[in-house]
Formats: sequence, structure tokens, C-alpha cells
Amino acid sequence: MYQLDTDTSKVILSLLSILLLIVPLISAVFTTIHFYNSYEFTELMLAQPLRRETVFLAQYIAVASSCVWPSLSE
Repeated sequence: MYQLDTDTSKVILSLLSILLLIVPLISAVFTTIHFYNSYEFTELMLAQPLRRETVFLAQYIAVASSCVWPSLSE
């Protein structure tokens, strides 16, 4: 890809556009896998004397922070 064009800004822009497409797709796949694998744990937590809002909010914050944290470190 670097050898196809002599202008490095075009190469960087094309790589960035590819990353902007791939990273959200990978994040969506990992999020789906996480929720599928933690189904029994979620059932266990909902059986405890906790509010459902607290359980689902904690799961959302955990997944959102794991998706946002890598982008903040750049």
C-alpha cells in the first residue's frame, strides 16, 4: 500500500479510513461475545437484592469504558 502512491498523506488517510471502519466492527463483536458469555452471571446478579438498573448500568459502564479506554491512550 505504501508503494502504490508517493504521497504519504494519501496513504495515511486511506489507512485511517480503514481503521475507522474496522475498529467499531471489532468492538461490536467483542461486546456481543461478552454479553453472550456473561448471561448466567447476569441472571445470578439479577437474583440478588439489587436493582436491575444498577446491574445493567454497571455492565454498560464496564463495556463502554473498555471500548473507550484504548482510544484515549493514543
